[in-house]
Amino acid sequence: MQILTLLFYIVETLKVAQHKVSQTQSLADSLDDRNEYYKKSIEDFNQKLNVEKKKQMEEVTQFEENLSQVSDHLCSARTVFTDENLQNCLTEAGNIEKKLHEKVLSYQNSLQGMEAEFDKLKINPKHEPYYSDIPVELRRDMWLFFQDEHHKATECLQGIQGQIDSAKQLIEAI
Repeated sequence: MQILTLLFYIVETLKVAQHKVSQTQSLADSLDDRNEYYKKSIEDFNQKLNVEKKKQMEEVTQFEENLSQVSDHLCSARTVFTDENLQNCLTEAGNIEKKLHEKVLSYQNSLQGMEAEFDKLKINPKHEPYYSDIPVELRRDMWLFFQDEHHKATECLQGIQGQIDSAKQLIEAI
């Protein structure tokens, strides 16, 4: 009977031990699954981190290139925009303005001369019968030609006036 009791205890102990092993194995499997999940999460995170690092490095490189360009422009500006150079630019702009103003005056004088000649050549059959020997079609063509020339001269003068205004704005800006 003692052997049976001992056998009974051993069997019970074996069942308890198997149950404990089963629980421990289940816990170990659960921890293993969790570890695998965390490993995968860490790998994903590391990949994202590497992508972000690469992106940051590209941005830093781009920033450094932009900074280098700005620095080069600043150095160029310092050499170009000295007081002496700015004074030379102002003088040059003033000379350009004078030349353009002289051109405007010249064109205005030419225009006034043309207008005077044009006024002399106006076709008015009632008051100027001495044009009667010129055919009406030719007088009309001449009239249209002079109107066209007057229009072209006016546009040219307006263009020059625009250049003068631009030069004045440039001078004022400097």
